[in-house]
Amino acid sequence: MNSVADSSFYIFFYSDIEGKKYLHKLIRSYDFVIGPKIKNEIKQEVYGDEVFFDKTKYFESEVNLASGLKIFYNFLIENFDEVDGEDIKDAEYEAIGVSYVLKEANELKYLILDDNEAYKFVDKNFDQIKSNLVRTFRFICLTKTDTNKLNEKLIYDVCKATKNSINNGNHPLNINKEKWKNEIYPLFKETLRGEN
Repeated sequence: MNSVADSSFYIFFYSDIEGKKYLHKLIRSYDFVIGPKIKNEIKQEVYGDEVFFDKTKYFESEVNLASGLKIFYNFLIENFDEVDGEDIKDAEYEAIGVSYVLKEANELKYLILDDNEAYKFVDKNFDQIKSNLVRTFRFICLTKTDTNKLNEKLIYDVCKATKNSINNGNHPLNINKEKWKNEIYPLFKETLRGEN
């Protein structure tokens, strides 16, 4: 089963928390698929990272999948007034489209979106992929119980690195100190205590 994430997921690990080693553990344990727009948005971060290129699947290399994505884009433009040709250029919509095509083939595990607008768009309009929709921090917490692929140490390390980044004045995934304290840290704490 495949997982699809928007570029913010990858940038979070490469830049926001400088946790490339955590991302490597994730992409070794899960099958991640990226499309050309996402690949372009993260090209500086992944430049020279052989593990990344070795372990991720490139969506456009599959002709049938790429044609499915074009059909999906046309479907969006024709059926949703809030979506136009400019929106389709955004990597978030590529991630949604790749997920939709994979779901139709029964090959989607997770769609990881942190952009609020894109997340709400999927949640409101796509029942078929809504059950696969998660944000980065929820995905990280799910790795604890998701077929026991990863251990608590990864979750703890990502939690600590995120907290350190926030304490240094950064806003990884647009998380400020208040949101960290009230929403994200309790999620990590609950997961590490085994209540997830």
